[in-house]
Amino acid sequence: MSLCTKCGKELPEEAKFCLACGTQVGGAVEETERTLKVEFEEGKTKYDPSDVWIFTHSRAIKEFRQQGKLEELTQDIREEVMMRGRWRPEEIEYLEEIDRLLEEDVIEEQKSRWASSPFPPTYRALREGKLVIKGKEFPFRKGQEMVFQCQMGRETRGLEGPVLIGSFSQAKEDKLCGQMKAMMRPR
Repeated sequence: MSLCTKCGKELPEEAKFCLACGTQVGGAVEETERTLKVEFEEGKTKYDPSDVWIFTHSRAIKEFRQQGKLEELTQDIREEVMMRGRWRPEEIEYLEEIDRLLEEDVIEEQKSRWASSPFPPTYRALREGKLVIKGKEFPFRKGQEMVFQCQMGRETRGLEGPVLIGSFSQAKEDKLCGQMKAMMRPR
């Protein structure tokens, strides 16, 4: 028996979905990841699911490089944020939706970046709209902000998809996922 990566319930070996929470597991995840890699190789998506940097704001990369901590950030993203060294299909779909909304002038990228790994850019809505990820709609209003959320962020905040929408305030310090994970462990 294996455990669901989202809710921790036991799964039969042949399970493709968790019966408790509906998360894709096992062979279904691997099949979806293979399909995504083929789509990238065939040019159907511009995002390589094994590229560690596709979610990280360029300012964050520059800051970590200047601090001599770029390797630490790389390791944190690969080991704590990505799933088996690959971005999940819904995460790639988030990027494609952001591209669409930018192209349609529905959102604009902010100068700020999120304060936790992988340190993605934040976006502000210029008008009402929605992201559609895995068939689920994530509506937003003019003036709201949005940012990518990794699996840990989703679980912590109870989000149904890889996006957090709201009004954000400035964080006091940056956090790697490994640091947050350690703080969440029972003592």
